[in-house]
Amino acid sequence: MLDCNYLGHQARYSLRDLSHEEIPTGVIFGFLSRVISLGNLFKTNEILFCWDSKHSHRKKIFPGYKSKRGKDRTPAEQREFQSAMDQFKELRLRILPRIGFRNVFVQAGIEADDLIAKICMSGLSDFIVISADHDLYQLLYPNVRIFNPSSKKMMTHSRFRDEYGLDPAHWSRVKAIGGCTSDSIPGVQGVGEKGAVDYLRGKLKPGKKRDKILSSQDLIDATERLTKLPFLKTKEIVVRRDSFDLVALDSICSELGFESLDLGAWEHFFRSEFEEPKERTVKVRRRM
Repeated sequence: MLDCNYLGHQARYSLRDLSHEEIPTGVIFGFLSRVISLGNLFKTNEILFCWDSKHSHRKKIFPGYKSKRGKDRTPAEQREFQSAMDQFKELRLRILPRIGFRNVFVQAGIEADDLIAKICMSGLSDFIVISADHDLYQLLYPNVRIFNPSSKKMMTHSRFRDEYGLDPAHWSRVKAIGGCTSDSIPGVQGVGEKGAVDYLRGKLKPGKKRDKILSSQDLIDATERLTKLPFLKTKEIVVRRDSFDLVALDSICSELGFESLDLGAWEHFFRSEFEEPKERTVKVRRRM
């Protein structure tokens, strides 16, 4: 199960200069390369794609939510970011469905984290979640593992308990107390993640931090509406069987100039015949 915006931004940073006929294609190529590499790594082609909505219901509760993201972008950086967003949309609406991936999910006002949570809670199967987002730690049920492609670290239910001394179900409370800098969630001032973990373990010594937490329970309860997954308005998700189409993928490669994309490797992937992940290159013209 993929946190697609995370993977898309990985591709954006590594292949931002790739284009075909003056149209940027680096995000698309990099994303597809990561899909087949991860599939080969974990020996599966049963992949669920979860995307962030453009807008967030959480902002209606807390207008400052993620308010700092993108504020310091230069005009050139903003154009490059918008190009990536356009390629995300192309992947989501056209390319992945044409290839035959039928489990491409997005819901208005809902984040990929919420979709991932909704699926994990369904009990349908064992899941490997691909993401670097620690907010997802609260989803570490015995049937769920989280793999971070950047650190190559696999987090499991037992490993989380060993590292933090808590059940993963408490993680949303940790984030509500300690705050989350990347999401602009302040938490209880001066406590932080470690202080929140110590408090929930009963290890935080009496003093200012503990007193602040005890006097901020209403605030913490309200903040946990932001940090708990899935968000209340997340709708049920139906998972379907994929129907892969190598001819469609070949056509997409021609349209986007992916001349050296290994269609043979994709054919094996579609057939559940897995190879070891390897780096792939593509011959496309770079923008000047």
